[in-house]
Amino acid sequence: MTAHPRADIPVLTDDPVRNHPTRGEQLDILTTLAAAWAKDGEAVLDLGVGVGFVARMLLEKRPRVRLVGVDLKPESLAKARETLTPFSSNITLVEGDLGAIETLSVPAGPYACAFTVLTFHDLTDAAKKRVIQWVAERLAPGGVFLLVD
Repeated sequence: MTAHPRADIPVLTDDPVRNHPTRGEQLDILTTLAAAWAKDGEAVLDLGVGVGFVARMLLEKRPRVRLVGVDLKPESLAKARETLTPFSSNITLVEGDLGAIETLSVPAGPYACAFTVLTFHDLTDAAKKRVIQWVAERLAPGGVFLLVD
């Protein structure tokens, strides 16, 4: 992760979403919270892992959490595997559709933390409710669900 040389605030030049003026700050806050919440050896769920950009930010802060990443696109998961190679012993990547969350097959958990970044807006309101319920059922006692959208 590299900061843009002329930015007053972090703009991540290797971020797949570019030209968002506060994106670096938002992701730093999210991954700092997730890293503080999940302790070494605990499981974290990334719903919409994409190419692994946010997962990598988290794993750089807390390399010994067990990360489970879900994404709809096999090509994104292939890139995520490449991005997350240094952490490969602690990651599980799963192809799945959040719109059909009840069909998703992931390790049982419990999850200390679950998060989603720029994925929720693609779901219907009914699917959003199902995802929130599904996540709540898999969180450890006191676990958190962080949503950035």
